[in-house]
Parts: sequence; C-alpha cells; structure tokens
Amino acid sequence: MVEFAKYAGFVGKTFGDLVDIYATMNEPVVVSFNGYLNPESGFPPNLGDLDAFSLATRNLAIAHGLAYEQLRRWDTVSVSEFGPSYVGVVHSTRRFEPFNKESGKDRSAARILEYVWNELYLNALIKGEYDHDIDMVIEPDEKLPHLAKGCDFIGVNYYSKERIRWADKNSLH
Repeated sequence: MVEFAKYAGFVGKTFGDLVDIYATMNEPVVVSFNGYLNPESGFPPNLGDLDAFSLATRNLAIAHGLAYEQLRRWDTVSVSEFGPSYVGVVHSTRRFEPFNKESGKDRSAARILEYVWNELYLNALIKGEYDHDIDMVIEPDEKLPHLAKGCDFIGVNYYSKERIRWADKNSLH
C-alpha cells in the first residue's frame, strides 16, 4: 500500500498541471471477489477464501484512502472547475435478483451478494465502516472512521444483472 501511495503522489506531482480528475482504482471489487472468492474466474491468486477476500477488499479501501491523500497533497494546480484534484473510484455495480422470488433462500443469497459486491467496499470509503466478518451488521470494532479519507466521486460501470440460486455445500459437488 505504501508503494501505491508513493505512486499516487508521484502522479499528482508530475501530472497535476495537466490532470484534475483521478480514479484511484477501476473495479477493485472485481479483483478481490474474483481473485479471492471465485477460483474459476482465473484471477490471481485464484483462491476460494472468504477471510482472504475480506482482507484484500479492506486493503483496497485503505490503498484508495492513501492514494486520495497523496493526490490531494501533491496536485495543487487547477486546470478545470474540478481541480486541483478531484479523486474517486470506478465501481462495477451489479444487480442480483433471486432465481425464485418465492424462495427465502434465493432471496437471502441475492441480498448477500448485493451487499458483498455493491456495498462492502464503498461503505469503507464513504462511511468508514468495514464489516470484517461480512455478516451485514456493523459492530463497534468495525467502525473505522480512518478508512473514510475521501471520495469525491464514484464512477459506475454496470454490465449485467444476475439471477441467484441458493446452493448448499453438498449441492456443489
């Protein structure tokens, strides 16, 4: 994370007279979700580990905050009405709907994925809350205001919606 912050500072200092709008990351949840929860995706490190996903996603939020601080510190020249440094992220949003709307399990699975994909990372940036155990409840030790260093905009990429069906561990084999 320190090297990423240094890189952001370098970019802000070097290109500040040319750039006012910065996206620190493009689709960070795509990287953490596919790399740490979806081994079939081909994204490295190709794990299926919820704890590793949670840690990676939190670290991406911290890295954004550090980059935000460095860009704001080192880009001091305004070249537009947004300047001198307007910093955000680009987030890939998805709509998850239950395969069978009458099934409580399908509704629950869709809601969990909606939370993990669309809310977990952004809540860290905007609210300073990070749900480490991903139980959709923010406990006192998950309130981390230092994570909310800044996010001036959220770019949105939207590609698809997905229909979700609950699967027990036994039904996956």
